Amino acid sequence: MNRIREINLERLKHDLDKLTKDYNDVANKKRRESNPQEQNNFQSQLDDIAEQMEASEQKINQLEQKEENDQRDKLIKILEDSFDEERDNILNAYKISLPNRSIDC
Repeated sequence: MNRIREINLERLKHDLDKLTKDYNDVANKKRRESNPQEQNNFQSQLDDIAEQMEASEQKINQLEQKEENDQRDKLIKILEDSFDEERDNILNAYKISLPNRSIDC
């Protein structure tokens, strides 16, 4: 994993954990509040925190998807290189088995 991507991912996960704690704290305050105006204020805070959480989750998912794509691309490259080498070995073996014929591939 790219070190910068790893650092950003750790930071985003830490931020998401903090936002989750904040959300739970505000939800508990709202539950205990009897004043409708204060409940509305807490609900606004909850909505804002929820938006921030969704944005963090999207960024986390993007970074994790990027990592998965990078790993997939590396694996595909390894498999392609391996296939090319095996194909060449098979063609060479076939050519050797037919010493009087010329095979062009």
